[in-house]
Amino acid sequence: MIARQIGFKFLAYCLLLCGVSSVQAADSNTASWYSIEYVIFKNNTSNVSTEELPVKDAFSLTDNARNLSSLLENKSFKTLTNHQLAGPSQRLNAVPEYTVITQGGWSQALKKGEELSPIIINSTLTNETLYGSITFHRGRFLHVDVDLQLSDANTAFPLEPRLLRLTQTRRFRTSQLHYFDHPHFGVLAKVEKLEPLK
Repeated sequence: MIARQIGFKFLAYCLLLCGVSSVQAADSNTASWYSIEYVIFKNNTSNVSTEELPVKDAFSLTDNARNLSSLLENKSFKTLTNHQLAGPSQRLNAVPEYTVITQGGWSQALKKGEELSPIIINSTLTNETLYGSITFHRGRFLHVDVDLQLSDANTAFPLEPRLLRLTQTRRFRTSQLHYFDHPHFGVLAKVEKLEPLK
């Protein structure tokens, strides 16, 4: 319990350092450019047994999921040049309670009601694999969907790895850091509105 309280205090510290804004999605249906950045990390001190968690099916890619590298040729996606979550990522790695699994991001032009483009997330640590997708989309508001699965080799039953799955949808405000919570791992994500790209 003490470790979990320390963890929440540390995450709150990260949130305060990154600031908060109340800017919302634009009202028009014209395409606007946004950047989305994420840090996915493991909680090394979780005292919640996997047996206490709700059972979820294994992650399965949807037909419209894409690798980011293949979308960078699309005029609606660009590489991210300004990494604002580098600081929080370094602070997470600096304490033994957390291990950063992966981090990244991209810039994307969005219209209201546009077809979803889930971005495939795939990363490997020692004896653990992170697999899933992050989807950034726009309706009346901006939304980010995370569907991520962390699996590791079970020492007693190596052919039956544990599957830890995080599925959440969150309404986003630009310039505000959001935290997607799971007892064993989590995601920090931030969206910024950009000037029109040439």
